[in-house]
Amino acid sequence: MEEDIEIFIKRIFMICNYTIGKIIIIIFMALCAFEDYKHKSVDLKIFIIMGFIEFIYYIYMLVLGINIMWNEILAGAAIGIAIYLTALFSKSIGEGDGLFFIISGAALGLNKNVSLFIISSILISCAGLYIAVKNFINNKNSAKKEIALLVFTFPAGLLILI
Repeated sequence: MEEDIEIFIKRIFMICNYTIGKIIIIIFMALCAFEDYKHKSVDLKIFIIMGFIEFIYYIYMLVLGINIMWNEILAGAAIGIAIYLTALFSKSIGEGDGLFFIISGAALGLNKNVSLFIISSILISCAGLYIAVKNFINNKNSAKKEIALLVFTFPAGLLILI
């Protein structure tokens, strides 16, 4: 009987942590999307604060004895590192986008981070196609038009997390 109660309490506590984790990630994505839309860049402080929050969150989980999938976390962050390195050498994607996917990868893991990137890429491609067609119809040049990627990570993140 006591064992059943202990498992029940731990299960509730783990669900609570997961819910809090989702809320933190959604707030992070919303902040990054807003900053990227408004300023075409994201303040480095946002990434540092979120990285610190994730670190504290994982320490908290360790203290509670919750198993953490380190391989999944590192693989998820590796996707962001690859994007960041691409940004450094090609300038086809922003460095902030790479930092975003490092932080989101550490929070979401490999599969959800790849899903986030793919869904965001599909959404931004649709927006780019719409802008190109609209500008073609209006005889405007859209060749140098830049679209903020992180704006599209927010709806993609909502699809993945909710």
